[in-house]
Amino acid sequence: MPTAKERILEILAADKIAICDDCLSKLAQVTPRQQVNQICRLLRDAKTIERFSGTCEKCGKPKLINKGLIAASVSPKKPTVAVASNLDKRINDIHYELEQLLRKIKALPRGTSLNDYIHQLSRDGYVPNHIATLMHAVRRLRNDFAKERVNFTNAVVAALEASWVAIQEWAQK
Repeated sequence: MPTAKERILEILAADKIAICDDCLSKLAQVTPRQQVNQICRLLRDAKTIERFSGTCEKCGKPKLINKGLIAASVSPKKPTVAVASNLDKRINDIHYELEQLLRKIKALPRGTSLNDYIHQLSRDGYVPNHIATLMHAVRRLRNDFAKERVNFTNAVVAALEASWVAIQEWAQK
């Protein structure tokens, strides 16, 4: 029978989704749930998975989530093969969703940059200053990643995800 670590890796590699410890515990049949937390922290430190604040794709709750970076067998007899993460897609998805959210607040005037638009919405009272600051952070990080090809640490990715969760929570009020 596969070890708890192997079952966790198999789920993260097969599903390619961002999933919280609670849901991962249920799917991998690893109890107590704290064991999943310990294993996932070790896997993150080994750069086998990503752990960051975000929305679990199983339960839909904002939590600390895990996303696999491997796509090969997790058998101890066979080496795992690292593959590129979906970080590029995730950052662009967040940026696109931010633009869509802002367009629901007020139509984006033609030729206006996202930077100027966020400033305008904040000045006009549509967006609180602290949320506008998070929006700017998301926009700047996306630009750094996409245009400058900056390599992000796990902490920066976690900050990006946490900013996006806070923006979504504000938007739902």
